[in-house]
Amino acid sequence: MSAARPTESLNTALTASLVSRIWVAAIAVLSVPVYLRFMGIEAIGVVGVFTSLSALVGVLDLGMGATLTRELARLSGEPAQLPQARDTTRTLEIAYAGIALLIALLLIALSGQIARHWVQAASLSVESVGRAIALSGVALAGQWPGNLYASGLAGLHRQSALGAMTAFMATLRVAITVLALWREPSIEQFFLAQVIAGLLHTIGLRWLLWRALALPGRRPRWDPAMVSGSLRFAGGMTGITLTSLLITQTDKLILSRALSLSEFGVYSLATAVTSGLYMLISPVFSVLYPRLTALVHAGDERALAELYLTGSQAMALLVLPVAAVIACFSTDVLLAWTGDAALSRSGAWVLTLLVVGNAGNGLMNLPFALQLANGWTRLALWVNIVSLPLLVPAIWLAATQYGAVGGAAVWAGFSLCLVVAIPQIMHRHLLPGSRNAWYRTGVALPVAVCGGLMTVAALLHDATASRAGLALQLALWWALASLATALCLPRLRARLRVYIGRQ
Repeated sequence: MSAARPTESLNTALTASLVSRIWVAAIAVLSVPVYLRFMGIEAIGVVGVFTSLSALVGVLDLGMGATLTRELARLSGEPAQLPQARDTTRTLEIAYAGIALLIALLLIALSGQIARHWVQAASLSVESVGRAIALSGVALAGQWPGNLYASGLAGLHRQSALGAMTAFMATLRVAITVLALWREPSIEQFFLAQVIAGLLHTIGLRWLLWRALALPGRRPRWDPAMVSGSLRFAGGMTGITLTSLLITQTDKLILSRALSLSEFGVYSLATAVTSGLYMLISPVFSVLYPRLTALVHAGDERALAELYLTGSQAMALLVLPVAAVIACFSTDVLLAWTGDAALSRSGAWVLTLLVVGNAGNGLMNLPFALQLANGWTRLALWVNIVSLPLLVPAIWLAATQYGAVGGAAVWAGFSLCLVVAIPQIMHRHLLPGSRNAWYRTGVALPVAVCGGLMTVAALLHDATASRAGLALQLALWWALASLATALCLPRLRARLRVYIGRQ
């Protein structure tokens, strides 16, 4: 069996997705100082709580997003399977709508308790925080179905359309938010803007997905039997999502309780910077996961290994140069971004440790995608189950003893341990011949190149420059690290040579 040909090339899909995510990340990062000026650091702390809640409710996805991506990737390119694809989408869409309603009702009901007993506000009133949390529940519910529609578009290889819609809606979100805060600079206005923007984004994504699945003369129908064969996979994904959320959000939940809201605001700012890495990580995963699935379905192991190793090198190229610059020059990154010297000094080590942890997590995304493409959820689930009893108390002790730096240090150490250990286990079962190549060209070589360049950059860097000067220097170090990394990775170097030869 041959794999169905995607509707757009890998380069086109990856470029569209990357441009979109980079734009979204850039506009999000640039908007935070504006929000900070309008609302103050405590309100940013409340936004940090909202971000954690957004991640926590992700467990309610119940594996449906990954299931839809996998099913549509498997069925795409086969016109006879279009009715089944439409029925699967409608069934999961209805289930998702019910969950969205549950999210809104739950957070509205708990908003007062969260405001009074969890968030440690000083200048913001309990009532104001409570209203903000309630509005955040409505915002989460409004944007929630968009996750499913985005998963469906990824499965259909419609990355260009998805990227364009995502970039446009992210820009519109910032515009709506700034307009709302200009009208009334309050945390309630901020979340009201998120409600409007989230609903518009969901409507746009739904329109794109159903247009791609158009079949005149036949209405899609609710049919749970269509997804019954994927229940085991969905169950495994639910377990992975739940345990992953506990792992990735424990530090934030503990720190939001243990620290003052202003201190947690500093941690949230550092988290906002490092979360930008996922704007580079997610496109590679979302583009390659459905393609890996199609190759597994076709039984083409040679092409599967080639795509896996090429994707791993692409992930290293995108993630490691950025992470190296942020980790090496964390104080200057924060200063160039916020202009606040005291804030930059207090958040520097937190930023360094968080970005190291997120970079390690990013490198593990392609091995994870390979596991999901094979329908194998057991390894990731058991790794999380075994890790939780060790990680949670470690974060608690480190955070209570050393504050934000302690929690960030545990996250960094945990991520690096996963990079060293988990692919060793995975490659005993999947693509065993690719293990050494993954470690050599997907991890060791780019880490060595970026580390060496940052050592030289640290000797040449002028930390006394203006904010604009700092930003230009940081951009230069990133560009040099990216170029050197691209030239040292064999598969990317070969692709670059082919591209230049065509010009």
